[in-house]
Amino acid sequence: MWALLTRSGRGFDLSLRLAEFFTVFMKRHQAPRFGLLHSGDAACRIFLCWGLLFVAWQAHSQVTSEDKISLALSWVKASVQPAPFFTKGYQVTRFIPGNAESTLSFVGDHSPDPVYTLTYSDLDPGTTYTFRCATVCGVETNFNLETNSEFISLTFSTGAIVPGDNRPPVISVNYASEVIPAKPQNPRPDVIYSWGSNVTIKGTALDESHLRLQISGNANVENLEFQGTGGVWTARLHLKEIGANFISVRATDYFTNTTITNILVVNLGRTNTAGITPSTVTEDYAGWLAFQILGVPASQPVLLEKFLDVNENRGIDSGDLLCQSISITDGTALNVGGIPFPMVPGDEDGVVNGRIYDLIDFRSQSELNQMAASYNIRITDSLGQFNSIALPMRVLPRESDQKITGTVTADGLTVANALVFYSSPPNTNWIGGVVTDAAGHYEISCQPGVYTISAFKDGFVCNLNEPSQTTVNPGINAIFNPTLLGANRVIQGTIKDFKNGLGGLQIIGRSAEGWTALTTTDSRGNFKLFVLAATYELLPSSKSVSMAGCLGLKTNPAVNTLTGDVSGLVISLARPDAVVFGALKDSYSQTVGEIEIDAVAANLPWSSTSIPSYSDGLYAIGITAGDWSVGPNSTDLIQRGYIAGDWSVVSPTNG
Repeated sequence: MWALLTRSGRGFDLSLRLAEFFTVFMKRHQAPRFGLLHSGDAACRIFLCWGLLFVAWQAHSQVTSEDKISLALSWVKASVQPAPFFTKGYQVTRFIPGNAESTLSFVGDHSPDPVYTLTYSDLDPGTTYTFRCATVCGVETNFNLETNSEFISLTFSTGAIVPGDNRPPVISVNYASEVIPAKPQNPRPDVIYSWGSNVTIKGTALDESHLRLQISGNANVENLEFQGTGGVWTARLHLKEIGANFISVRATDYFTNTTITNILVVNLGRTNTAGITPSTVTEDYAGWLAFQILGVPASQPVLLEKFLDVNENRGIDSGDLLCQSISITDGTALNVGGIPFPMVPGDEDGVVNGRIYDLIDFRSQSELNQMAASYNIRITDSLGQFNSIALPMRVLPRESDQKITGTVTADGLTVANALVFYSSPPNTNWIGGVVTDAAGHYEISCQPGVYTISAFKDGFVCNLNEPSQTTVNPGINAIFNPTLLGANRVIQGTIKDFKNGLGGLQIIGRSAEGWTALTTTDSRGNFKLFVLAATYELLPSSKSVSMAGCLGLKTNPAVNTLTGDVSGLVISLARPDAVVFGALKDSYSQTVGEIEIDAVAANLPWSSTSIPSYSDGLYAIGITAGDWSVGPNSTDLIQRGYIAGDWSVVSPTNG
């Protein structure tokens, strides 16, 4: 009784009446005091009132309320009528006969789907409802009824709702339906397991206007699509965090707010860590960089990208150059016939164990990777199975008692974030480089000597044929101010292997007049060189090409910009399928280290370069099947005080 009365909203009133009853009863029968309170006291009445309320609430909490009935009404769309009578939607009126209150629901047009559905989830059992359905112009419709009650009697009628439409309504029809379960209001969730950052979810809805997706968790929906008229939708769910996170997706009907589909995404991606040792080196460092990545999906590739942080904001933005892009697979290192390629990074432990341990020779990198500057290394999983990791790295200037300083300008204006390199003639190989600050100022630490200074920046060119030398005396700083010229032509192209673009490759364009520009390829292998009107030779860096596991070009492509910009250029590189390895020795059979080994194909368009051989003189260089000439780099030999001998000719087979 208490539960029934409290559910009906009359529990508090009943408690007051019972309190008054017991007060009078106790007065008449001279009931004893309850502690310090007499039965006639107002405080006693209040005490009894709240006590009885508590009893009523306790009784109510132990009684299960009766379930509401879920009812789905569906009907077929009426045929289109001539103007002014045309179907734009339906008005459904729900009311109880004899009750002035009614509920209005408007169902919008869901063309081209001909089936309309409207669901009510708050019907009381044992109550007769009347539902009136009409189009905005009074076109009659047909009904089909679904209900999850045992029996329910419903009355329907259709009629005009537009003023001035005097057509008679359709005669009301009574329905008595047996049990046909309606779709649950909160269906059991469909559980989807994801090992990556992206997962596809799907469900059904009448059409796009009815579907509403509600996301609970750190994710967002991308590429929502409907497939035909069958009501099937698919969406790509992007998970912003990887590992041990749950995303709940609730698909509801926009007009009725009923739940259509519940989806629970359980992400099983790995938690990963990474590190680089050492993270700070000097520009003359002659050692290895060790990378360790833990939590790698077994036998899956990981992408390591290195960006030159030209503005030193410790973040990766559009102005930073991608100067290295390496794909490393757990347990795999590039080799041919069991001979590894030291030039190409790989998993050094050679075991599929969820860990990548990689060594990179600092000197084997392109010049952009050896500048005295800040770098940001980003490690990502191409399959999206763990969160990306950012590692900072810093290359410090070499120790020196003297410097070259200056300011880079163009048309009298300073050039911020320009790249400045220096070399020691007649050797044209760059010794090192720095990046100018926001005021265009730079500072190079060097040993005493004569140096050539070159500056680069996207949108400008420098001239390497013009004298740009400065002399640095012991303990005395030298000043040199490089100048740049604004470009008026663009060369756009792509560097790729047999199927994919190669990111992070350094490329230079140089004309016979000395006009030179420098840039790198983006993550898809695309590049853009800003130049002048001239004929340019394009020179991809042999070091960056070799580190990407590709062969270089024996003859570099030439591009003519005299008549305008050039676009759509494709530079295709091959991958090695053979290897030459051994030791470099002098005429006394003594090993010679620190020398680069080069190879040139006789009848193929390829060349190849190794990292400088180490103190033991050992080297390995990738080539292809065919005739090749292989030998030490003559410039390196001269710097070490050696005279170059004849190169060897080798003819390896595939593998």
